[in-house]
Amino acid sequence: MSRCVYLGRDYSGRYGNFLGHALVLREGDLVGSRPIEFWGAPFWADSPAEGELEELTELAPGSVVDPEALGGWLAAGGTDAYERLRELLESVRKALTRGHGRLVLVAADAGDIEDIVRWIAVISFSLPWAAAARLSFSTYSADPAASHQMIVGTTPDVWIPSDIDASVVRLDEPPAPVRTGRFAATAVGFWRRTDLDGLDALGELGDAEPETAAALIALCRGDGTVASEEQDAIITLVENGLPDWAWRMLGRRAGLIDRPLAAAIAEHGPPEAADPCAARCAALAMRDPELPIPARVMRAPYLAALTAAAGTALGEARAPLLVVAVLRVADVYGLRLDPEAVEHAATTTIHARSSDPADATNPAGATNPTGATNPMGPIGPAGATSLGQAADLAGAIQRTPSEWRETLIAGFITGLEDTSVEVRDRLLTPEVSALIADRDWRAAPRTGALVLRREVGAGRRDRVDATIELLGFTDDREETLRSLWEKQPTAAECARLIEALGPEMDASPQLSELPARAFLTGGLKGPEVLKLAEKVRDGLSGYPADDAEATLIAARLTEAPTPVEAARAIDALTELTREGHPDLMPMTRAAAAKALAGKDPRFRTTVVKSVTEPARRWLINAWLTANRNRDQQIALLEIAIRLRMAGVIIPRLDQWARSQVINWSMFSSVEAHFKRDAELAAGLRELTGQKRRRIFGRGDG
Repeated sequence: MSRCVYLGRDYSGRYGNFLGHALVLREGDLVGSRPIEFWGAPFWADSPAEGELEELTELAPGSVVDPEALGGWLAAGGTDAYERLRELLESVRKALTRGHGRLVLVAADAGDIEDIVRWIAVISFSLPWAAAARLSFSTYSADPAASHQMIVGTTPDVWIPSDIDASVVRLDEPPAPVRTGRFAATAVGFWRRTDLDGLDALGELGDAEPETAAALIALCRGDGTVASEEQDAIITLVENGLPDWAWRMLGRRAGLIDRPLAAAIAEHGPPEAADPCAARCAALAMRDPELPIPARVMRAPYLAALTAAAGTALGEARAPLLVVAVLRVADVYGLRLDPEAVEHAATTTIHARSSDPADATNPAGATNPTGATNPMGPIGPAGATSLGQAADLAGAIQRTPSEWRETLIAGFITGLEDTSVEVRDRLLTPEVSALIADRDWRAAPRTGALVLRREVGAGRRDRVDATIELLGFTDDREETLRSLWEKQPTAAECARLIEALGPEMDASPQLSELPARAFLTGGLKGPEVLKLAEKVRDGLSGYPADDAEATLIAARLTEAPTPVEAARAIDALTELTREGHPDLMPMTRAAAAKALAGKDPRFRTTVVKSVTEPARRWLINAWLTANRNRDQQIALLEIAIRLRMAGVIIPRLDQWARSQVINWSMFSSVEAHFKRDAELAAGLRELTGQKRRRIFGRGDG
């Protein structure tokens, strides 16, 4: 720092002599001071010293540059003065921020540079002191184009080249309109109000970037317009340390602070700032489950405020993950929440899913209470991160602290039980089912039924066990049973059901059909099918028992020792299948007919003669429609002839037999087959009669 003064004539009478007086400063000598304050200081020499200069022990400022006087001077200049200051501050801020750029101030009067000194002083007092210390200036230069200082003063009689690399401001001209940032507006506001405390606060912020310093001051004073990017810039100041007053005021304004800045204050600040900002972070985490929760031991007042905020957040939560966000904070800080409120909040999120999913994050108009008693401030709706996962019940359950998991699940189940079938089906995914299974479903049978379906579908539960469990908690079960048993049952599964449920299966249309379906799947044969049929016959009643008996008859008919016993079995089968299972009835009759088809024609003829007319009708039809080889054709012809000879005419069989013997090849085979049995040969001739003789040209003899 130096000062040059004009001395006039020297000892020889020559004009143009100057005296330069420089201060050799140590690091820290100017802390808290601005160089312009030493304008007119008493330690400056006005003439050459006769000996060595004494070392200064104190840097006393001059009396010319005084903030209060400067404030009065600006006020006297009116609106133009403040607009001029706004222009100058913006130019200096840009130069300081960029590290390059100069400002040339041209005095209004060639004989007076006091205004230049005042403008430099006003600019310096508006800056943080470290920035002001870096602000190089010269109050006067006769060659401003060659000067290297950031601010250079000159007079109107000095020539300034048009291509000078600097901003030239002529103080005798009106100020130019300029767009400024927060710093210029803040500093001008302080000068306009003569707010010296505000200027001191700016000055105490050391080497802070002016815009960031102004943003910090605004935040400390409760200005809610400080944007997120401005708050992000303040983090660097926080990490480097702030004046005590700034910590105190930030603690009081925690409700205005965004999460990143609040987290930095919670980490680096003293308790009076860290505690409310940690509480602010925790309160924000209640509305956004993606935010981390600061691990900090907080004092009782903040825990009480957090507990109140948690209650409010629970009441406003409209998405499962938002309830979980509150519970995570409660778990970290040991907050005492009302379990009924937690359960109700979980239920409400399900109801919100069934009404308007677009409004599931925060209800219209819902805000967090604000005011001096609430250090957390307005929290607002949940962030966009939560919206995408609002209906993720599985994720919510998995992220819930263990202490609260059952309470949350209970609330979800209540909501699922009360909601529509469509919403329940959409929300209760296989992943959710896996997390809430294995509980008593008597209070939520609809939800329990869907859980069982999901568990069976995912292969985590056996459908026999699921069926047994289902019957234990709901009467409205047929739709679920239909879903569980959509795939054909096995004989082993049905056997387990009968052992576990017994006659209770008769009460369910779906369950009572399972044995018949198992018989169909097993093809009415095999040891498992027959064992099942015996279990059903002995353990159930009605149609299932009839179907089982019919299955046993069809499967064992080949073992009938006599035609009479076989006929009794066929008559019994006819009665059992008169109103039996629509798919099983034709299968059992076809199996019985096939079993008898393996007997000799005399045996079969006796059976046909012995059974009732309805039984005879379906049995003959079954034989006629079956695929037969030549030997089986001849056997069936023999049955037709023997029945005819016995006086039992079955029109369809008789017609079929006649149609067979008109074929010469078939007649010859049959005739050769029957030639050793006179009775059958005669029956064949009677069947063919005159028609055969005419066809093949034979006479009567």
